[in-house]
Amino acid sequence: MNIYLLRHGETDWNRAGRLQGHTDIALNDTGRIQMQHAGEILGMLDEKIDLILSSPLSRARESAGIVARQLGYPGEEILVEDMLIERFFGKGEGLTAAERKEKYPNDIFPEMESYEQVIGRARVLFGKIVRTYQDKDNILLVAHGAILYAVMAGIAEGQFAYIGDAIIREQGNVYRIRYSSDKLEMSRYSRDKAVFEDVDTYTGRVVD
Repeated sequence: MNIYLLRHGETDWNRAGRLQGHTDIALNDTGRIQMQHAGEILGMLDEKIDLILSSPLSRARESAGIVARQLGYPGEEILVEDMLIERFFGKGEGLTAAERKEKYPNDIFPEMESYEQVIGRARVLFGKIVRTYQDKDNILLVAHGAILYAVMAGIAEGQFAYIGDAIIREQGNVYRIRYSSDKLEMSRYSRDKAVFEDVDTYTGRVVD
C-alpha cells in the first residue's frame, strides 16, 4: 500500500502566521494554485490514486477537490475522515507567532490537544486506514501539518521526526509512505528531479 500525504494549500491565516487548528479558514488564491501543482505531480505518477481521504475542515476539503479534478477522480467519492482534523490548539488559535510568544512563551496553550493525544489519534487513524482500505493500493490523505506530522511520528515511534517537521512547513509538496506490516519507506517528491526520493526506512511493528 502507498499512502500519499498532502498538506492543504495556503490560507490568509497561514500567510499571516496565525495558528489555525480547528478554526475553519478557507484557501486563498495562492493555496488554490499550490493544489493545482500538487494535482499535476500526482497525475504524473505511474500509480493511480484509488482513494482520497480529507480532513473535514474546508481548507482541506477544497484542496482535495482541486486535486481530485486534476486526477479525474470523482469529487463525490472523496471521503471525509474526522480523525484527519488538525490538532486543536485551544486559546492559541488565531494568534500570530509574536502574539503566541508574548502570551504563551512555552507554546502550551490552554485547552489545546496534547502531543500525546494527537499522536494517539494518529496511530488509531493509521490503523483504521490500513485495515478498512486494505483493498486499495494508493491512498491520498489531504490534511494539516500537525496531524500529518503525528501520523509519521506516531506510526514509526518518532523515527521520521525530520520529514514530519518538514510537512508542517510545506504546502503543496507530496510525501509517500510505502507500507507493509513490518516496514515503512518514506519518500518526498523532488520538484527538481521530478521523482520521489527516499528519505528514511523504518523496520519494526507498525500497526498494533
